[in-house]
Amino acid sequence: MKYGEIGCLMEYFQTQSLENPSFYHAYQIDCDELVTNVFWADAKMILDYGYFGEVVSLDTTYCTNHANRPLALFSGFNHYRGTIIFGASLLYDETTESFKWLFKTFLEAHGNKKPRTLFTDQDQSMAKALAEVMPDTRHGSCTWHLMQNGIKHLGYLIKKEHHFLTYFKKCMYDYEQEAMFEEAWSKLIVEFDVHDKKWVKSMYAIKEK
Repeated sequence: MKYGEIGCLMEYFQTQSLENPSFYHAYQIDCDELVTNVFWADAKMILDYGYFGEVVSLDTTYCTNHANRPLALFSGFNHYRGTIIFGASLLYDETTESFKWLFKTFLEAHGNKKPRTLFTDQDQSMAKALAEVMPDTRHGSCTWHLMQNGIKHLGYLIKKEHHFLTYFKKCMYDYEQEAMFEEAWSKLIVEFDVHDKKWVKSMYAIKEK
């Protein structure tokens, strides 16, 4: 970060900490003593996590700043199904090491209370870091990202009105019994001739998510 940017950020953190001692913030410094990753959680985020933190979603798709750095948001739902935030972070990159720091810092901010389930996209670096830091937390795949990846890898099927996406959604949502899922998945594979598609194979491999 530029000197002016980090100065403003530290000043903001200091002001928030003075207003409410429960405000938590942390940052990571590299070998050149430059700030890389930054995390913060205000008092409301910490309180909300104590009540509603069993299921958490982590999204890093918000690369809207001029440096194209990921803004990572930990979020969930309250008892009114309203979206709530449990913490936020500006990351230098999306490597396993950055995510390990992020998960460890997130737990430290929340008294080492681990979520029972954490939903993410299909980023392998994130999955590896989560398995190391929170091995007992169930790792689920975000359905929105699954759909976007489906369009990316098999867009030709979706555009040709073959109803592939409809069948795929049924496999995701409609079958709670394993035998019914396996039957529906086999029909999808045969009807759309996607048995040799790597993305389809990878989806089947992580179906428990």
